[in-house]
Amino acid sequence: MKKTFSISEMSHITDIPINTLKHYDRIGLFKPAIVKPDSLYRYYTLDQIYTLILIKDLRGINMSIQDIRDYLDKRNVSKSLDILERKLTETEAELEALKKRRYYLQSKLNTLKTSNSLRYEINEVVKKVLPDRWVISYGVCIKDNDDKYFASRQLEKSITDATPGIICCTHGAFIPREELERGELKGSAIAFALIHTKDNDDYSEIQRTIPGGHYLCSYYAGRMFDREDCLRRLLSYMRENNITLAGDALQINYIDDNITDCDNEFLYEIQIPVAPR
Repeated sequence: MKKTFSISEMSHITDIPINTLKHYDRIGLFKPAIVKPDSLYRYYTLDQIYTLILIKDLRGINMSIQDIRDYLDKRNVSKSLDILERKLTETEAELEALKKRRYYLQSKLNTLKTSNSLRYEINEVVKKVLPDRWVISYGVCIKDNDDKYFASRQLEKSITDATPGIICCTHGAFIPREELERGELKGSAIAFALIHTKDNDDYSEIQRTIPGGHYLCSYYAGRMFDREDCLRRLLSYMRENNITLAGDALQINYIDDNITDCDNEFLYEIQIPVAPR
């Protein structure tokens, strides 16, 4: 059997790309046993195959280059156990992060599917009894779409640095009760992001509880400040039916420019808290 192997032969034997073998050589992680000075051709020995396969396996469990250096340096059972136990702890943390991401992704998909299927309710006025909900808000007042973008990014960053905002957030805004009573339908919008009940203890400083109760609701398609007709319809219904406003309204953005480029596919719901009758 051959005792030395060229870099291409070693690549074929170990299923490690040639460029990766060259990289390991450059960074000093694993050098060929023989480098001919006249041609700089690399040759590996038979006993190097085992170490290369070991490196490949360690990379397969996402061990960093530095961790592999530590693992290969003067190994003994105790040292190897310590390194592998640390890697197991890291892997368990990664699994928890993936579970959380899965939870957020499933929640977002459910919300999008449910919201999109309710387009037949656009322009309809619907009475709902809603449970307690939790939002986070810095009290940032939005005046245009640029304000909305930056307020949304700030809220997403407060929720998580690891989970993409597209799946972890449902954005919205408060419409102050006082402005509704004055008929200011394009006035203030104070940004918030809905949070999941299992996470609500993490944001105590910027958290606000939306109390459950009776709400008068309607959907509309379009951008944030296309809300005037929807608000007018809801407020007219309230006057005609002697329904009393009971707090700040919520404007919830279920489908936005993270999901579609078509403005007419954007979907908002306005929820106005009302006194029970």
